[in-house]
Amino acid sequence: MLQQLSEYSSKLVELNSMIEEQENVIQSMKAERDLLSNKAIPSLMQEIGVARIQLSSGETIEVDQVYYGKATLEGIQWLKDSGNQDLVKSEVKIPFGRGSLTDDRFNSLISDLSDKGLDFQVEETVHPKTLSSFLKEQVKKGLDVPLETFNAYVKSITKVKK
Repeated sequence: MLQQLSEYSSKLVELNSMIEEQENVIQSMKAERDLLSNKAIPSLMQEIGVARIQLSSGETIEVDQVYYGKATLEGIQWLKDSGNQDLVKSEVKIPFGRGSLTDDRFNSLISDLSDKGLDFQVEETVHPKTLSSFLKEQVKKGLDVPLETFNAYVKSITKVKK
């Protein structure tokens, strides 16, 4: 049994090493792909004045302009000032901590919003790691927890530390 455990553990270490090597190869390939896609090909196509090429294999290559941005305060104000306020999404969030359902301020706010006829949603969430820790703690204490209610399961994981 110890021999088999040793063999399995060695195989696990070997596989982890092989996976890491392949991930490095993939990362390198992605970097080369990005260089070709984002710099070399667009630059060369612009230099020779070509908008599109057809490869002998049937693929078509063309360069498109993609714009990325971040909605800064100034940018949002500009959108409003330039008549593009429809692009701006307004969302009101008021964070309440755990146990807020018993907080009088929370219940009063919900009641006030309802009385004013405002459409609102109360989103109740539990962070996945918080739930995981809670379930683990409850099971360890031997307390009855309806795991199926949480679609919870237990999985054994072998970790290799270096």
